[in-house]
This record gives sequence, structure tokens and C-alpha cells, in this order.
Amino acid sequence: MTLKKITSTGSDFLIIAQPPRFEESIPDAFLRSKTLGLEYDAGTISENHYKEQSRLFFDSIDDKWRDHVVSFDSIYCSNGACQSQRGTSILYKDSHHISNSFAETIGEKLGPMLSKALR
Repeated sequence: MTLKKITSTGSDFLIIAQPPRFEESIPDAFLRSKTLGLEYDAGTISENHYKEQSRLFFDSIDDKWRDHVVSFDSIYCSNGACQSQRGTSILYKDSHHISNSFAETIGEKLGPMLSKALR
């Protein structure tokens, strides 16, 4: 269904915006805390910091391709902060690659976001 929708618009590509990048590997920080018997303090960055990280990415995209960009800001961040963990789930494999379970979560929301981007 999604591939048919993309093809029907005449578009042969989409640009997916990058996720937030953290200072350190999230699983390493989690394991270090747990090994030392400490409570893990889930890493966060401000939404403004994420927007600054993304600025170079968006600046590099020619205006004529902007409608091909899909961004998951609302999934990565809420209330002004981007989280590295939700509940007991770690969302990253390292400092900037999302985990498989987080990718599945994003995948569930991908259809509606693609529909919006492909209008």
C-alpha cells in the first residue's frame, strides 16, 4: 500500500530526517549505571538542541525537495525534550542509531506520516 502511494505521486524517493544524537552511547551508559548499582538517569537533549543538530541537514536540502522530507520530531521529542528511554525501553543502539523496538514504534506511525508527506 505505501509503495503504491509513493509511486502514484510520481515521487521515487523520500528523505527521512535523522534522529537526535546523544553525547554518549545510551546502552553503555545504562549498563555502566546498572553495573555500579546506580539508578540510570535516562539521557535527554533539549528539542532546541535537536533542531540545531538538524539545521545543517535541512539547510543542505534544496527547497524543491523539501516536500520529500519526513521528520519524526513529534515521536522523538515531547515537552521540549528528546528522550533516550521510555519506560523500561532504551530507544537507541548507541548515541544516534535507534533500537529495533523503537524502529517498530516509528514504523507503526510511518503510514500516516507518509500520507501527509505525499499529498
